[in-house]
Amino acid sequence: MGTPLDIEKERFTALLCGTCGEVTSSIFVEHILRFNNHARIIILDLGDAQIKHSKEMTSKKFPDADVSYVVADARNSGLPAASIDFIDTDFMFEYLDERGLNQLFAEWRRILVRRGHIAFRTFGTTSWLSRQLDYLLIHGFCRLLMKSDVYSHSLESIENMLQSNGFRYSIIGRAFVPFGYRFVATLGA
Repeated sequence: MGTPLDIEKERFTALLCGTCGEVTSSIFVEHILRFNNHARIIILDLGDAQIKHSKEMTSKKFPDADVSYVVADARNSGLPAASIDFIDTDFMFEYLDERGLNQLFAEWRRILVRRGHIAFRTFGTTSWLSRQLDYLLIHGFCRLLMKSDVYSHSLESIENMLQSNGFRYSIIGRAFVPFGYRFVATLGA
């Protein structure tokens, strides 16, 4: 599935696309710095509070790290084209409808370097049972507790969107619940 990720290269740039807050951001920064302590790290989120709290914690914990913070819609990040080596995100696709998810993949294609990689965990329904579990667990939690609109995506629709946006991908395992998946992808040749 493409070329290996060269995380040790001199100007490696990693993007955390969406964060729950300071703990997620801190774990991401620590993980990237474990492999390359000169990496440029960008933490992007739509929420001012998530970015503010992330900056406070990571600045204290990693004062010498090259970390920048961006408040933006991930579908139109404002980041330069072909500037990111690696993008990571967890369970954010539920907040995007099909059009929005296609826009996100197109934006990732735009900002990734030629041999860039993405890794993400997401929910993808495959059956009547997984659609019911998705509705109960994800929709119930996000709509009732978080007061957020959420959208369901089938595993097939996610795979089709990746392919139509030029990504080659692998599902490398399950995540969180039986209809949660771990993906890695790279731009196709």
